[in-house]
This record gives sequence, C-alpha cells and structure tokens, in this order.
Amino acid sequence: MKKRTALIFLLILSLLLLTGCWDYTDYDDLALISAIGIDLDKNTNEVIVTLQNYVPSTVSQQSSGKSIPISGAVKAKGATFTEALSKIQQARRKKLFYAYLNVVVVGKNASRKIITDTLRYFERSPNIRTTAYVAIAKGTAEDVLTTMDPNVSVTIGQDIHGMIDQSPAAGSAFPVSIEDFNEKLAISGIEPVAPLVTVKQTSKSKTDKSSESTEDDGPIKFSKLKEGYQKINGMAAFKGENLVGWLNVKESTGLGWILNKEMSPYEEVKTFSKNRIQNTIAFSVSKSKSNIKVELVNNKPVITVDTHIEANLRKFARDMKVDYLTPDALTSAENGLADKVKSEIKAAIKKGQKNLKTDIFGFGFAFYRKYPSLWHSQYEKKWEDTFADIQINVNVEAKIINTGDSVKKFVPK
Repeated sequence: MKKRTALIFLLILSLLLLTGCWDYTDYDDLALISAIGIDLDKNTNEVIVTLQNYVPSTVSQQSSGKSIPISGAVKAKGATFTEALSKIQQARRKKLFYAYLNVVVVGKNASRKIITDTLRYFERSPNIRTTAYVAIAKGTAEDVLTTMDPNVSVTIGQDIHGMIDQSPAAGSAFPVSIEDFNEKLAISGIEPVAPLVTVKQTSKSKTDKSSESTEDDGPIKFSKLKEGYQKINGMAAFKGENLVGWLNVKESTGLGWILNKEMSPYEEVKTFSKNRIQNTIAFSVSKSKSNIKVELVNNKPVITVDTHIEANLRKFARDMKVDYLTPDALTSAENGLADKVKSEIKAAIKKGQKNLKTDIFGFGFAFYRKYPSLWHSQYEKKWEDTFADIQINVNVEAKIINTGDSVKKFVPK
C-alpha cells in the first residue's frame, strides 16, 4: 500500500513539473517578419530599422486585376539595432516573429560601420533564422523594402529572396546567408561578400508625394509602398567588417567560379570566320569545379586556380559549312568557352587584388590549410600586404557534353 501511495505521489509530482506550452502565442497574435532593413543616419549615427511583414489580407491591383498580399513596412530609430527593434515592438500589439524571415537588407552607410555588431546579434538570437539571406543596398535598405512590383504576387522579402536564389543562373551573384557572412568574418584568410540589390522606382512613384512616409506614431513611422522593382546585379566586397567596394556582374561570375558556387549562366563567345563574319556561340553551363593550389616558389606564395567547366552547346556559327559539329569546330568552341570563363576569373582577381585589396577568394585560407605553422608565424598578420603582390595563375578547361550526332546545325526549310 505504501509503495502504491508513493508511486501516485511521484506521478502527481511529475505532472506538476511539466511546463507544457507556457510560451505559446496564437498565430493571429504574431507579426510575421519577411525582411529586415538596416540603415544608419549620417547626421545622428542612429540605427534605422525597417521591418517588412506579411499582412494576412489582399488588395486588388487595378492595373493588373490581380489580388496580391499586402506588405506592411514600419521603421524606427535607436542608438542601437536592439533599441530600434524594441521601439517597434513596444508600439505593436502583435509579437514580432522571425521564423519566416527571408532576407536582411543592409544600406550602404550601415554596411561601412555597424554590419558586424548587427549580424552577430542575429547569431545570438535563437528566434532569428541565420539561414536568411544578406543583401547590400547601394542606397538605403528602407528604399528597397518599400518598393513593390505590382506584378509580383509575393511579399518584397520573398521576392528579393527568390531573385537571390536565381542569381547564379544569370551569373549576376550568388546567395550568402547570415551564417555564411559571419563565418567569413570569423575565419582568417578570407573576407565576406554579399549580393548587391538595387532598386528602380517608376516615374509615377518619384512624383507621387503621397507615397512618402508621413504617418507618425511616436517613435515609429509607417512607410507607404512605392511602385517599382528590385534587381540583383553584382556583389558587395568587404575587408573585415568594412564595405570596400562592388563587383560588377562579370566580376561576380568570376568570383562564383573560384568559390565553387553553383553558377549556371549562359555564356556567349564571339568568333570570326575566314571571311571575317562575326558569329556568336552560346553555351549553357551545367557544372563547374575549381581547385585552389598553393605553392612556395623562392619562398614566395604562388596561387593557381584550376577550373573545369561542363556546358551544353545551344547555338553554333551560322556560316559553318558542315551539318554536324566537327572535332576541330568542337575544340575551337571549347577553347572559346574556356577563354571566356578565364577572362571572368581574371577580372574578379584583378578587382579584389589590385583595386579593392581584399582577399574575398580565400587564397589566404588555402595557404593556411597547407602551411598552418608558416601562416601563423609569418603570413597571417601581413597577409593584406602579401596578397596584393602574389602571383596568381588561372587555368580553365571547358568540356561540351552534348556532342555527337545530336549537335546539328539549324537549317531552316
């Protein structure tokens, strides 16, 4: 009997210790944040935070006749990112919820001063997804997150996230998450990069004064959406926590090749026939692989980048005298593709090594992996100066994989 009483007592005690869903919040009481914008006020050095959230309702667009989700945008200033965020939460009935966060957009001014502290805050906050993408704006993050394409049926944050996802197919950029960015900040011998997002507002939006942020609710302001669109067209390069410049699309493609990103752009190669007629050969890249080799030659680091490209031929010269791709023509096409990829890689290296002077390629990290003791004893502290003058060799091999009888010149009937 005593054993039975003791067992019942223990069961009751264990039930009391169960917490259950003590922190449960009803879905309707959550403000689902899709994008976070971070800017810096040049006059006051205050942090400006813009939140773009999902609103569970639709609005009919008269121009297209479509119903699309409304994206709300609210902003606040504070001495720090957390203070600005707290001001927004204090003025909101719903709890700010970041599980659906798509992208963090950082304005140009903030990128040069406060990006490290802000992104490290995300790493320390378990309620913020570090798999969300980072994007850098040439202007302000607020402009990016308050410009909406009326023909797009998703929120601004989702739209930017989708464009970043598709950027390797265009060769314009590649995705970088909060986790990726912070990792590069922490690792010696490689510097971070992030996609560049630009915004184009329509002429109607520029002249429409009613689109400006005029509604004020104490410490926070509500921004009305302006009509326009965003574009991913390059990469932002950093040295440590400081933004040092931009890579254009060609340079960004070259950087993607070096870093083994899943770049799959269409490449076009210009050729000339014997009678000097210019033709264009088009390729669809399906696979790429790069390997960075480090050697010491006369006690100086020498870097070699070996890249292998596989591609499908989509168009070949109209003035070819044969119906099928001959071995000589195939070799010429592969060499042309290899030269094109090589020029992109060299353009990226020139921009990073000579212009921006930042090792966004990870050559220093590759040196560390092969010569760890030498890296720590001699090169780690002076790598910035060493990197600017090291010899970098580039080798590219291209392979066209859809060869044989299937590659036949198009001849109209």
